[in-house]
Amino acid sequence: TFLSAQEFPPDFLKQQEEYLKLLKRENPKVYEFEKRLFEIRQEIEEVREKYHKGKITQEKARERLLPLLKEEIEIRNNPDYLIEQRLQMLLDDIRLNQG
Repeated sequence: TFLSAQEFPPDFLKQQEEYLKLLKRENPKVYEFEKRLFEIRQEIEEVREKYHKGKITQEKARERLLPLLKEEIEIRNNPDYLIEQRLQMLLDDIRLNQG
């Protein structure tokens, strides 16, 4: 299930934006991937909201979701993204353990 914007934990979007700013400074490669994934999640949420409110049909929702989900899968399976993501996770772990 997708969460509507009202159902996200408090400050979720703000935290996401702050994390993206950090990535942009520290790891531009991961930033580009994560920025697009964030945009895809927002676009999926917009489709979900429209479908939930009856503004678009199920077929139209599927039509809009398919390319978004394909792109998300493509990014998540990209070896460059996976390598950079894991390196960034190591840096984040080091930062947490030092703080």
